[in-house]
Amino acid sequence: MEGKDKTILFLGTIRKYKGVKKLIEIAEILKDKDFKFIVAGDLWNECKGYLKDFKKLKIRTFIGFQPEEEVIKFLSSADLILMPYEKASGSGILMIAYTFEIPFCISHLEELKEYIPENYPILKEPKDYSEFI
Repeated sequence: MEGKDKTILFLGTIRKYKGVKKLIEIAEILKDKDFKFIVAGDLWNECKGYLKDFKKLKIRTFIGFQPEEEVIKFLSSADLILMPYEKASGSGILMIAYTFEIPFCISHLEELKEYIPENYPILKEPKDYSEFI
């Protein structure tokens, strides 16, 4: 995926276990590659400190509960959905990516293994994600 005008979407509840720190590190690595990052969802108190990083990296943010019409707009504009999860028991966002046929970049976690295509790369570190993107 080349950077020019490509939008990377992080959608859903914004929590530490969903890899917000990795998202910031990935955006930092790709900051000179013409990608646009969008973060949309309900921001938990544990992540409020990251708002300054979002601003510094020019990550567009849509904080708070997003109505269905807005979610559809975000999905329509996304070239890739980023899910750098630290842990998960499942992922509704992954199912949305499949439904809308949007490419995704997701952590290699045992709990998600059955939902990820065979031969999908093992993504753990921000560098792994940035190379995949």
